[in-house]
Formats: sequence, structure tokens, C-alpha cells
Amino acid sequence: MNTQKWRDVWEETRAAMQQLEESVSVVRNLERSVLIERGARICSEGIARTLELMTRDSVQQVRTRVHAAHTQLIAAVETLSAESTLEELKKNRSAN
Repeated sequence: MNTQKWRDVWEETRAAMQQLEESVSVVRNLERSVLIERGARICSEGIARTLELMTRDSVQQVRTRVHAAHTQLIAAVETLSAESTLEELKKNRSAN
């Protein structure tokens, strides 16, 4: 092989290696993008689950508070009713 052919082979080999390096770089960037996307999805799912748990806890707290308020209101109504009944009994006894 003469010197010109070696140079041509060298240039073609160098160009092919450069294209290969660029292709590897593109693949690395794609892999990196996929990993970033997976990480973002995992993070997003984690945030969604956390919000769901917080909402569930908040709903449970509201239910507990509503139940407590309901119980207090029932007790207050029963007390008022009993006091009213006692007052009527006292009035009836006083009248007799």
C-alpha cells in the first residue's frame, strides 16, 4: 500500500471513530434522559402518594371532629330538653 492509501484509510477510520463517538454520546444522553424521566416519575408518584395520605388523614380528622361536634350537639339538646321538662314539672307542682 502506498502512502496515499494509508492516509485515506486513516482518514476514513478516524471519521468512522468520530461518528461512533458521537453515536455513543447520543446514546448516553438518551440513557441519561430516560433515567431523569424515571426519577421524575418516581418523585411525582411519591408526592402524589404523600398528598393522598395527607388528604386521607385530613378527611379522617374532619370526620372525627364532625362526629365529636355531633355528639356534643346531641348532648346539649338532650340537656336542654331535660331542663325544659324539669321546669315544666316544677311549674305544674307549683300550680297544684
